[in-house]
Amino acid sequence: MRSEAKVEKCVKELCLRCGICCDGTLFKDVELRPGDDTSALEHFGLKLSNRTPKKTSEGGSPRSRVQSSRFRQPCAALDGCVCRVYSERPAHCREFECGLLKAAVEGEIETAAALKLIRRTRKKSDAARALLDEFGDSGAKECVSVRFRRVQRRLESGEVSQEEGSRFSRLTETVHELNLLLGAFFYPGYRFKRNS
Repeated sequence: MRSEAKVEKCVKELCLRCGICCDGTLFKDVELRPGDDTSALEHFGLKLSNRTPKKTSEGGSPRSRVQSSRFRQPCAALDGCVCRVYSERPAHCREFECGLLKAAVEGEIETAAALKLIRRTRKKSDAARALLDEFGDSGAKECVSVRFRRVQRRLESGEVSQEEGSRFSRLTETVHELNLLLGAFFYPGYRFKRNS
């Protein structure tokens, strides 16, 4: 049975040892909503950018363009696995629960098993970042997926040495394994299945 006390307990046991939803592993940015306190976020070092997506109605005719503010991941307010703007965090952050957290709250996975998955995923994410660094892509303030695509485009546009090819193969495998872990356990649609 889901209760606020159970959610709070799981957040303390898991989220404060994870940070994957804020460190650029799971998401590339967070879109703000009306009511989010942008001044508080900027005070803590979050650089907000505006994007004006083209919206269309169901019939395909253009509707008004809506400007939305967002900030990139990794979040500048993340300190280790602790959010420095927790009480003022945006609506998307307040509402987000990864699949692993949901499974823990519902009692579908034990804390020890969830922590093991978190450690495994963080280790894979760290390995991907280290390989990206080896390619000279030192975009530590950008998410893993953006950095990976940038390295991939660079290598596709020129000749690649055997060493670079081998390194890129390791990087591709690492990112693929990371994406499998994220898709299997962390994205919101994940549902833990016993004996799987």
